[in-house]
Amino acid sequence: MIIASRGYQTDLMLARFDGEVIVRRQYVVARTAASPAFWWGNFVLFARAPLREDVDEWERIFAQEIGWVPGIKHRNFAWNAIDGATGETDAFTVRGYQLNQSLFLLATSVHRAPRSHSGVSIRPLHGDHDWRAALSNQHGALARDRDTPSFREFQACQLDRYRRMVGAGLGQWFGAFLGDKLVADMGLFVDGGIGRCQAVATAPSFRRQGICAAMVHEVCSFGLRHMKAREIFMMTALSSAAARVYRSVGFEDCEHVASLSFSTSSGAISVD
Repeated sequence: MIIASRGYQTDLMLARFDGEVIVRRQYVVARTAASPAFWWGNFVLFARAPLREDVDEWERIFAQEIGWVPGIKHRNFAWNAIDGATGETDAFTVRGYQLNQSLFLLATSVHRAPRSHSGVSIRPLHGDHDWRAALSNQHGALARDRDTPSFREFQACQLDRYRRMVGAGLGQWFGAFLGDKLVADMGLFVDGGIGRCQAVATAPSFRRQGICAAMVHEVCSFGLRHMKAREIFMMTALSSAAARVYRSVGFEDCEHVASLSFSTSSGAISVD
């Protein structure tokens, strides 16, 4: 199967670190047995948008390819369309699936945003203290409906995974600091000149001050200059206000994608 979505290609790039990417004739499997709560490390990318009669077959494929992994408590389906096509999803949503619509944005250069905080310092994390501060910030930035013990556990496991990826030379994790206090953080990973931002998070009390825009600009500038990135992708929910921040530093809308997700437990979803 040829993958049309370059954004989903970056999801597969991230999954390959400690998982498997398996290309079948009509779909591609990302399977990360080491991290069963990582939804975008455990998903099936189909060749086309769903039809009403696909629901049983897609569930069978997920069970065969991923569902046997210990700890899997979800099903996550995406499809190879970049124009927002949702297909016939009613047969899925009546079974409890959620239809998600997301936006991939792309930058080949970045500039300082008009409303960019001038007093914040952005640098890669160093040592256990910085990584603990980043985890605390990721926890604190959670929306209320996601702030559950299981999701906090997932965040801790995922940040440990990102730290191992940094240690393997695949990217960097950055913090935005006011004085000694970390107030925002994010990651950037690059492979073959293609970069992907991860888990952009700003502490609630420091939002709407231009800190996120300053951080994204500095991180992506660093990636383009020093990490051999030629292109950098960002993913956000279609309705998210974050897209305006990313556009303000030079990102442009690239792909409108959709997916279907089903959870058998609350709080273990990964949307980034």
